[in-house]
Amino acid sequence: MMKNSILQKSLFFTIESAILDQRVIQINIQGAWRTLEPYQLGLPRQGSGKLTLYGYCRDLACVSRTNSRWQLFEIEQISRIELTTYSFLPHVSYSEQADLLHPIFFRVPISISSCK
Repeated sequence: MMKNSILQKSLFFTIESAILDQRVIQINIQGAWRTLEPYQLGLPRQGSGKLTLYGYCRDLACVSRTNSRWQLFEIEQISRIELTTYSFLPHVSYSEQADLLHPIFFRVPISISSCK
C-alpha cells in the first residue's frame, strides 16, 4: 500500500510539472506505452471519481480504440511515467473540455497565439 501511495504521488507531481511546462510524457498503462501531451488533471464529472488525466495521445493505437486522439486515463492504471524533453503547444482542437473533469487541479491554458 505504501509503495502504491508513493507511486501515486510521483505520478501526480510528474503530471503536474508536464502540464504546467507543456511537456510531452510517456506513460505505461496496462503494459502498453503511450506518448501524450497532458492537458488536464482532475476528477471525472461522471464515472469512477478517480484522479484522471486528459490528454492528446500521439499514438495511432489510441485512435484505433476510440476514434479520437483525445483520451482520458485513470492515474491508478499508470504503472510508469517518463517526462520527455519535448514540449508542445496547445492544439486548436483543445477547448478545455470542462465538462469532462470537475474539479480540475491543473490545466494547460488556452492561448490563441500559441495554438498549432
